[in-house]
Amino acid sequence: MSQRIARWLIAIAIFNILLPFVGPAVGFGMGPDPAFAITSGRIIRHVIPGAAILVGAWLMLQGESKARTGATLALLGGAWVAIGPFMLQVESLSQFIRRTVYHSGTGLLLFALAAYGLGRLAASRGTTKDELESERRPATV
Repeated sequence: MSQRIARWLIAIAIFNILLPFVGPAVGFGMGPDPAFAITSGRIIRHVIPGAAILVGAWLMLQGESKARTGATLALLGGAWVAIGPFMLQVESLSQFIRRTVYHSGTGLLLFALAAYGLGRLAASRGTTKDELESERRPATV
């Protein structure tokens, strides 16, 4: 299961990295920057967090011992994609704290905790791949 999730993370991270560069070329731009222009905003908002997600997903593919570290890194990269642009627009630390606590930060924290809880619930169930496959197969008499 974590390999499937890691592959999805890789695909979405690549999309996140490429979109600001390719989007304007196909009429899907955001902001004044032309297609394929390398800007600090694109690096900070898309390339760096996308790279963190890619490294995290790669670690998840390396096995159980590195999967938690990789998932955490991917989670932090995804959080930056969600609130990074928002954070870069604030004028003061107090404004940043208010915006983060009231909206994005709280929402991301709730989302991460719920996802973690779902994962723990699935793990505590002890369902294995063999059990899932046996549930799909019709019973033979």
